[in-house]
Amino acid sequence: MNRSELLKYTGIADQYAGITPFCYTDGKAKGIDAFRVKTGSGLEFTVLRDKALDIFEASYKGVNLAFMSRNGLVSPVFYRPDDFGSVMSGGLLFTAGLRNVGKAGTIDGKNYPTHGSMHCTPARGSYAKSEWLSEERLHFEIGGEMQDGSFAQSLIMTRKIETDMDSCEITITDTVENPECRVQDFALLYHINMGFPFIDGNTEIIIDAPHTVHPRGEWSQQTASDHKRFAPPEAVRERNYRFDIEPDGQGMTTVRVENRKLKLGMYIRAKKDTLPYINEWKSLQPGLYTLAIEPLNNTLYGIEIEKAQGTMRSIKPYEKIGHEVKIGVYEL
Repeated sequence: MNRSELLKYTGIADQYAGITPFCYTDGKAKGIDAFRVKTGSGLEFTVLRDKALDIFEASYKGVNLAFMSRNGLVSPVFYRPDDFGSVMSGGLLFTAGLRNVGKAGTIDGKNYPTHGSMHCTPARGSYAKSEWLSEERLHFEIGGEMQDGSFAQSLIMTRKIETDMDSCEITITDTVENPECRVQDFALLYHINMGFPFIDGNTEIIIDAPHTVHPRGEWSQQTASDHKRFAPPEAVRERNYRFDIEPDGQGMTTVRVENRKLKLGMYIRAKKDTLPYINEWKSLQPGLYTLAIEPLNNTLYGIEIEKAQGTMRSIKPYEKIGHEVKIGVYEL
C-alpha cells in the first residue's frame, strides 16, 4: 500500500504502522524509556532506549517470538557486575560486550563481568523517526550512541535499527569506534533469544550453506548430533554450538529457525567479515526454555581464554568497525 492509498483509509499512518514512545511504570522496569514499533505486516517489537537500544518484546501476528527470563525487564539501576543473572532479562536482542563476551575473567587485576556491561548502558542522543522516502516506502529508524568505558579507556558504539512499513525484517547496524590513541581489545555478541510458542518441540534449526560445527564443552559434544532439533522442556544442561558458515554473495551468513506446526520461520543474517561466527545456545530447562542464535566476533570462551589463545579481537586507534545483523520473519 502506498502513501496515498493508506491515507484514504486512515486518519494518520500510525493507525496502521508507526513508532510509539513510552515509559515502563512498574516493578524493576520502572523508568525505562522505550519505543514500540509496528510495521503493519504483523511484526511488532519494542526497542529499549535505556538498555543499549536492545529489542525486548517481539511478536508476529500475535505469536510471541522472544524469550523473557524470570527476571522480567530490569532497569540498569539494578545492574551489578558480579551478578549477571539478576539483570539478564532475555528479550529478542540482548547485546553482550564490548569488553568481554562469555565467562567473567580478570586481566591485569581488572575484572571483566560475564557478557560485559553494554546491555545495561543507556543510549545518548537517541532518536526515532518515521519518514516517507518515496510514495511507496515509509521508513522507520531508531538510533543512538552507547559508551562502554571509564576514565582510563573508552569504546563507543553507534546503533541504528531500521525497518519499513509492511516489512517483516529488522536491520541492526552498529559501528564500534576506538576514540583512544592505543589499540584496545573488544568483544561483541548479539544474543538473539527466541521463546515459546515459536520455540517448542516442533522447532528446527536450518543452515543451508556449507559450515562447520564446534561444540563447546563435553555435554555439547555428546549431543552434537541433534543440535538442529528442539524438544519439549527437560531438566538437562544447556549446550552451545559455534558455527563457521560460508558467506553468500553479499558477504552474509544465515541461520534459519522454523516451526512447522505454526507455519512460521525466522532468519538471522550477519556480516561475516566482522562477525565471523554464529553460536547456537540451546536450553531445554523448564523456565529457561529458549533458543539463542548469536552472531559474534570471538569464540565465546571469555576474555581470559580469548587472550590466551589469540582469538580476542582488537580495534586500532581511532578505527571504526561496522557490524550488520538482520532479523526476519516469514510464513511457511
